[in-house]
Amino acid sequence: MKQFIATLVLGLTLHAGCSDDGGSTPDAGLNGFGAPCTDDKECASKLCVNGFCSKVCKRQTDCPIAQGKPFDCGEVQSGVACYPRVYSTGAGQMGADCALDGKCGSGYRCLGEEGSADRYCSGKCKADTDCPPQYWCSLAEVGKTAETERWCRRRQFCHPCVIDDQCGGVEDLCVKDVSGKGFCSKLCTKTGTSCPPYARCEDAGNGKLQCRHKAGACFKSFDEEGALCDPCVVHGATTLAAAGGACSKDTDCPKYPQQFCYTAAGSCLSVSYTIAEHGGCKKGSYCLLLDRYSGEGGCIEPCGAGETCPSTQYACANIRSVEGKFCVPVDSEKYIGSCQP
Repeated sequence: MKQFIATLVLGLTLHAGCSDDGGSTPDAGLNGFGAPCTDDKECASKLCVNGFCSKVCKRQTDCPIAQGKPFDCGEVQSGVACYPRVYSTGAGQMGADCALDGKCGSGYRCLGEEGSADRYCSGKCKADTDCPPQYWCSLAEVGKTAETERWCRRRQFCHPCVIDDQCGGVEDLCVKDVSGKGFCSKLCTKTGTSCPPYARCEDAGNGKLQCRHKAGACFKSFDEEGALCDPCVVHGATTLAAAGGACSKDTDCPKYPQQFCYTAAGSCLSVSYTIAEHGGCKKGSYCLLLDRYSGEGGCIEPCGAGETCPSTQYACANIRSVEGKFCVPVDSEKYIGSCQP
């Protein structure tokens, strides 16, 4: 009897044992985690992602190294799962610091504003899965003279996400907005200025305080639904250069609306707009970076007949690298801050 029990236990152990790569031992000849595949049916998990057997994940640690190949956790066509890493890390490669000399290895490029301490090497991409979890595949700008290639760029506050590990620090979470979509938030306190001016500090639903856009969502939808002044997401930075001349209102500036009155300093600023096709604005519209310091964006639309805009809060102006004119906020406080009510 004792021999029978020992044999039974051994049989169960062999059947349910785990491999050292973190995946289940294949049943009936099916492939385990990390094994090459061409179809879901070939995998014990019934999930084949980018040519390798995968599994559902909730965090980066759910995706171990398998058969010598590292995996990342993120959104794939079938949901949130582990996918094989295709980028390389190291000196001059993905994510490497290039703030001092702006140099990166072959096939990589140093991204970030010149002179900034936050510059990093990045590679070209076609999808988010070509990038590390804390990056997404994006165009910085669009237009006749702007770049047309997509590069891996760091996710910042308000950028889309599906898991916490895609966002900033360990206390920064992927929070659901009013429509149920995820965006990267940041830890905050009810007292203080830990959130951007267009966001407020709220309970994320789990007892943890996180910043949330005052509009309820950082973007209406990434399916091009945003109308004039709806929130949106944009990478990059505007250039605000001193244009000279004292002012107390925008119309005091000689080239208004291409120049604005920065009332805090009482002087005119010339503006080089940063725009993006990303952010969920309607087709034919663009996402305009409203605040270079906070990263807030708002949708802008082409001017109507007779170059008119819906209200006096907007002026019909030329946008760099794009044909035609668009309605942009004219009040310096709204431009520097938010066009949301």
